[in-house]
Amino acid sequence: MKTLFIVSSFLFLVFGGVVNATSKNMEWKIKTMKDDFKGTSYTFIHSSLVRPSVPLRFPYEDLAVRMNVFCDNTIDEVDLSFNQDLSLLEGRRTNFNSSLYSIEARLDNKFETVYGEIKNESRNTISIQSGKRTILNYKEVAFQIKHSSGTTHYKFDLTNFPKSCN
Repeated sequence: MKTLFIVSSFLFLVFGGVVNATSKNMEWKIKTMKDDFKGTSYTFIHSSLVRPSVPLRFPYEDLAVRMNVFCDNTIDEVDLSFNQDLSLLEGRRTNFNSSLYSIEARLDNKFETVYGEIKNESRNTISIQSGKRTILNYKEVAFQIKHSSGTTHYKFDLTNFPKSCN
């Protein structure tokens, strides 16, 4: 039984590493979402899915994230959209029923603390405040996030990031 656990952990690390290694070839796509009811639309750029640097324990062993950058110049947030709801540590409740988190970011080789918010209507998305001004001037960014099942980081290669939303 112990051998099976070690082998499965090794395979997950190897294949998880392959997914992370491909972040150097990260795809960025431009997408437009339409609201037919309101007659409005918005455009954003999103990354391919990124797996955590260190595999997490149950129930987050399949967790992955996508970075979303809105093209509207009035929105300075960068969203990290996970494929399932999150359970993070060391958050602080706000007056608006949201949770605010201090997140360590590695911007190329510079370390900085950024602030992320999980808004009450969106339990699987962290909105990084002042994200576009802080993040998009670098070639690579990694966010270290303290999940209830472990601390890990998510790395995004920005070298192929589109110059515009057109």
